[in-house]
Amino acid sequence: MTKRPVILLGSQRSGTTALASILDRAFAEAGGQFTINGKLPYLLHRWCTPADLRGRHLRADEILHALRRRPPYGLSAERWLETTEQVLRAAAAEVADGKITDVVALRRDVIRRSYGAAAFFGEKYNEYMLELDLVAESVPDAMWILLIRHPAQVARSVQRWAGDRPWRTSDHASALAKWVAWHEPWLENERAGRSEHSLVIEYGRLCAGPDLHRLSETLDLDLGRHAYDLRSHNDGGDVAALPQDVATTWYSLLDRTTPSKKKGSGSMTQRQVLPYDTTETASPFGLGLHHVQLAIPPGSEDECREFYIDVLGMTEIQKPPVLAARGGLWVRADGLEIHLGVEEDFRPARKAHPGIQVADLDGLAERLTDKGVTITWDANFPGHRRFYAFDVFGNRLEFLGPDIA
Repeated sequence: MTKRPVILLGSQRSGTTALASILDRAFAEAGGQFTINGKLPYLLHRWCTPADLRGRHLRADEILHALRRRPPYGLSAERWLETTEQVLRAAAAEVADGKITDVVALRRDVIRRSYGAAAFFGEKYNEYMLELDLVAESVPDAMWILLIRHPAQVARSVQRWAGDRPWRTSDHASALAKWVAWHEPWLENERAGRSEHSLVIEYGRLCAGPDLHRLSETLDLDLGRHAYDLRSHNDGGDVAALPQDVATTWYSLLDRTTPSKKKGSGSMTQRQVLPYDTTETASPFGLGLHHVQLAIPPGSEDECREFYIDVLGMTEIQKPPVLAARGGLWVRADGLEIHLGVEEDFRPARKAHPGIQVADLDGLAERLTDKGVTITWDANFPGHRRFYAFDVFGNRLEFLGPDIA
């Protein structure tokens, strides 16, 4: 385990609470302590000033009141609060006697002693993003972990957030602007060369596994065993259309998640070929398949419906008006969506094809055969059963499922 204190940073709705819960469990198991929203460095900066020490007065009561009003949480939160109260009251007595005159040294000592006999400690508090200099001064040897999430997803999550949250913005554009304002200090800190002990991880890659593995290696902790409730929340929609300033900030941060990238290489990650059963694969962008597009001849929508709706059992969904004017149709069923678009010089796709997962593969094969559709079984995909068929226009389709025999 790294002996450095760990400070987890990130904007609101970026996934820091989920990651903090994992760190809380992992730290506790390994003999450390991790506080979630303890905010002690921030409170010490507010109520432990040079003027206070000149007046021989450490405002311990104000700090403790703020901690109790909105207390931290986690496995060791109550113990940490009790220890912090004892440490603050002891420090206040020493300040009153004139034994402590160095305010920075006092803040550092209070923070370290608040974790008692813990072998190592860490803290998560989102607002540290706005006070990086303060945190660097108070915990100078810290390892900083910055968790980033796509700004469009953060903005949507902020807008949907319910409850008493006065920090919510009034619209999507304001949420994006706030996201930039929160991350610019980190980039400025890096440009000033003050981020030697830091790691930037991306929420999608954290959920998928690669960045969880990177973080585990960095901290020398097995985080995977504590990540059982970590879930990817891809809100869907167009996350690529960002204002220029937002996109610039996002890609600047994203570059920091791939330290192995070489300038001018043109590759975001190292190229490698993994075994087929590898599950921990992810890009920095949170990629996923929204739909498959197949071409159909002009005026053939009714024939489409006979095959995709009447035979396959899919459901037609409305196209946006501007796209409906072009003809064609969209169909959806379960986790599959197919867009059937009109192509004037139509030629069927005889080789290129979608691979459609089917829970009841034999039932579908029987259904297609009963409707006069020729199917061709293929046994060349290890671990899967599959067959090919052609739609009414000659477009090739693959249907497959796991081979559980």
